[in-house]
Amino acid sequence: DVEGVVNGTPVTVNGLPVGNIQNISFFEGNSLLVKFRVENDIEFSIKMLNWPKGNRSSDGVWSSHWYKNVVNSDGFMSYKEPSQYLKKEYIDIENIILEVSSHALDQNRLENLNFLISGFTNLSQDHFDYHLNIQNYFEAKKKLFNKNFSLQYVYIDSSWGRKLNDEINNKSKSVGFDKDNDLSVNRIKSFESETLIDFKIANVEYSVRLPFIGPNCEMNYLLAVGMAHFSDTLSMEQIISNTKNVNNPKGRFEKFTYKQNDIFVDYAHTPEAIERAILLVKDKYKEVIVILGAGGNRDLKKRSFMGKAANHADEIIITN
Repeated sequence: DVEGVVNGTPVTVNGLPVGNIQNISFFEGNSLLVKFRVENDIEFSIKMLNWPKGNRSSDGVWSSHWYKNVVNSDGFMSYKEPSQYLKKEYIDIENIILEVSSHALDQNRLENLNFLISGFTNLSQDHFDYHLNIQNYFEAKKKLFNKNFSLQYVYIDSSWGRKLNDEINNKSKSVGFDKDNDLSVNRIKSFESETLIDFKIANVEYSVRLPFIGPNCEMNYLLAVGMAHFSDTLSMEQIISNTKNVNNPKGRFEKFTYKQNDIFVDYAHTPEAIERAILLVKDKYKEVIVILGAGGNRDLKKRSFMGKAANHADEIIITN
């Protein structure tokens, strides 16, 4: 149930489309609410989550989508200090690495959290079922790097990274192939099962071998190096020494061998990621066969671009 005034016109959403959303499909209640907020320039507020227990006659389509997890609850728990949730063995942990979703940022679910340092890799089409377009997606992600969330941030020197740095007034460091980058990459070479990286940071040159390969693995590694170094969390000696212990998680360019054939399983689910995964193995094998699927009923427009990205393979098998 959403009530308010937009541009002088009373607006009520109680299961019926109003205003500019009349032609929008009721494919998903949550997406409809997002569209309504975006089109009418309504900021998300944590107060939107203060729903009472149980259903109401005015709930309409929102009932099963917007707050389905609290319909049968006794309401929200009162705030507690984070330490009250920790097991005893976790009390002495000094550093926490947290992946932040654009959804959480857009819905203000990170209030009262402050990051010593944050990292920005890149941006490509994803989650458009929620954000609707790339600019909204960028605006949601951009919130993480403001001073109220992060003391500083490290970004990969790409077009989106530079755009972020131009628009955010905060202390930042860059990772890229230019000699003026704070962490400057000199060489990257991928072998069958390892990746060689030469880079310079603080006028000191380093050479490391990652014990794995994968699309963009070297830039992800260097971003993490930059975050650890520029936050003064670890010395470069500690970082280089621990590099040999780094591995891809399961499902990230994970290699299997079956009947003398190599199989790589990768979580690539954006057009850009699919293209890079294929190109990485293209020059290492005579033939590349891709098995490709798409996730559920989300962001349907992305599927054709995913299929186009797979054209770099010699054969494509579409699954569902």
